[in-house]
Amino acid sequence: MERFVDELTRRCDLVYSRIAGSGVAKNRNNCLQYIEPGSISFICDDDVSFCEGAQEKILEAFSKIPDADVVTFKIGNETTNADLKPYPKRAMKHTLRSLSGIGATEVAFRSDVIFDSGVLFDTCFGPGTSDYPTGEDYIFVTDLYRLGYRLYFEPVTVVSHPPKSTGTTWSEKIVFGKGAVWARVYGYKGVLIALLFALKKYGVYRKEISFFRFLSSIQRGSLDYLFRGRKKCKELLKFR
Repeated sequence: MERFVDELTRRCDLVYSRIAGSGVAKNRNNCLQYIEPGSISFICDDDVSFCEGAQEKILEAFSKIPDADVVTFKIGNETTNADLKPYPKRAMKHTLRSLSGIGATEVAFRSDVIFDSGVLFDTCFGPGTSDYPTGEDYIFVTDLYRLGYRLYFEPVTVVSHPPKSTGTTWSEKIVFGKGAVWARVYGYKGVLIALLFALKKYGVYRKEISFFRFLSSIQRGSLDYLFRGRKKCKELLKFR
């Protein structure tokens, strides 16, 4: 590990920054400190690979849609070369509903959006957190959407990813976190949306967890955020 870090610190084409503690959201917020004004930013994880010509495709999308503040792209399955998940067939402007399921490695944005809005990743959510270990990416883009920024989708694959990820592992802890995510985005309406989500995704998770356990976990997550987590997260926001 230290040898790998030494190699990174010697490179002149990147900045290596190491922080204490855990949490994907915390790490990404640290990265946002290093983006430059007037640039296009794209956040990657250590388990994704850029497709050939990805940088050119990303820049071309922003040139094609000059009013776009954020553009989301497709992720390919590195094993089969197919799409990692279902995507719209055509380019489109995002709605709040279409942002569901977005991951950070699909998202490129104008850096000035962050400087102007002050939006960061919610450190109560995402892998590495003790409360709600999912959903930080979705919350990030919905926060921007609610502030009036323009988000678009381009049906272009720019990275590939292994076929299994945290977001598709239906442990009770992840399901609990997803309930909290719906409450974070929709408030009290999130309780109903969590129920609809449990019904809609039954065919996807039924081999890993029963419907009643899923429903119980996701509803508990929504209520936990509304009556406990929301206050705690607001306190964290003051110090991030």
